Amino acid sequence: MISIDRTQPELQLELTPLLDIVFLVVVFLLLTANTRLQHLDIDLPSTESLINGETANKPIQVGINSTVPVWQLNDKTFAQWTEFKTALERDIAAAPNASILINTARDAQVQPLMELMSLLSQAGITQTQILLEHHSEN
Repeated sequence: MISIDRTQPELQLELTPLLDIVFLVVVFLLLTANTRLQHLDIDLPSTESLINGETANKPIQVGINSTVPVWQLNDKTFAQWTEFKTALERDIAAAPNASILINTARDAQVQPLMELMSLLSQAGITQTQILLEHHSEN
């Protein structure tokens, strides 16, 4: 007759995968628990300083037109370079830290812009912005 072996193998608990997971969790916790939070101190201007009038200088606006009068300084127009130059030098002396915004007409000549850039370079002006008009093709 056929006999069946009724003895079952012993059930054993495999601890190796469990130990691997526990080890990984411990390493993760050790690496993340001891990290210092890095921060950067920033000095933000307070609203009180803005109320007290400590705001930045108003920019000097310069315009170059394609027709006479060619030069424009803030709201004044000038036909001659010498008049414009003295007025601009006066405004720069009054507000030496002010930035200068240059707005040129699309069809203006390049020579007035080069003269202006040369004058600003001689005056040591470092904050200059040239405003450009976006041209859309129809």
